Amino acid sequence: GGREAVSYRIGGAMIIPGKWDDAIKFCPDIMEALLSDSNLKGVGLSRKHPPVPPQQRKEMDNTDDVKAAKTEIRSKQKWLHQDGRKPKGYWNEDVVTKELYQYLNDFKSREERPSVWMPRPSEIASEGRDDLKCAISRFGGSGKICEKAGLISYNEWQFFESQLNLFILLQDYLWHFQEGSEDFFPPASDILSNGYNDLYHNIQQFGGRKLLASRLGMRLSVEGKKPSSVAIETSFINFGPFSLDFAIRLLFFIRSDMLHMSPPLNILAIKMPSVEKLKRAGEEELAMKVVEFGGCESIARRLGLAFFVEEP
Repeated sequence: GGREAVSYRIGGAMIIPGKWDDAIKFCPDIMEALLSDSNLKGVGLSRKHPPVPPQQRKEMDNTDDVKAAKTEIRSKQKWLHQDGRKPKGYWNEDVVTKELYQYLNDFKSREERPSVWMPRPSEIASEGRDDLKCAISRFGGSGKICEKAGLISYNEWQFFESQLNLFILLQDYLWHFQEGSEDFFPPASDILSNGYNDLYHNIQQFGGRKLLASRLGMRLSVEGKKPSSVAIETSFINFGPFSLDFAIRLLFFIRSDMLHMSPPLNILAIKMPSVEKLKRAGEEELAMKVVEFGGCESIARRLGLAFFVEEP
């Protein structure tokens, strides 16, 4: 019998016009209550546009544009309540660089790591600075920001740190199992059986014991024993005399020197110090060893450091 008949049978309920615009005008009090913030059923309704039928809304929700819009809205709502969130328009390349410098300085104070070393994005995020991580990505990525900020890339300083850690572990092993002797490089089987798993894996990462033994001036076989086939095969590889202890002391000097540097750097590399610089720093013994072991360029090649002839 239509809406009028149903209204009559239930006691004369108000009949609201079917068109949304007419309904808004016909019963403003009811619509005001429906659209109020306190009414959950009215969420998403608008005075200007009629509600979308359920089936049509379901079809619309499955479109890529709507999904993207919902994701954006949820993302904004997620950060809306965050304290200390930077205002819109805050970030630009200069601000990213400034914030990165502050982050590096704070990290240096806590962890004693040079503030001229570019951190990984994952590290920045783990330190609670997702905003800085996202800003770096937005303005060109780690490579571009690293160069603009005058920092040393993660790959370069990670190689430096990993090599220093390898040398320290190897020296510790030699002290415990070879009375500190650097004459020969320990076999891999002995390293594993003695529980130095980290040392074993670091050796593999840096080319294996054959290459490392040659770089450090160490033999692969103990004197008096029959040389292995590996030792014979690599006997032609000779980088000249060297010292593991000297390498560790030199790398520690370089690291300590970099702790006193501030960005931006003019040369984005970890450099081999000159003999003159070592002498000025009071490292006379290191300076003499540099000359003894073939000079700055030879040692730089052996340890993977940058070398510049014009370096004073």
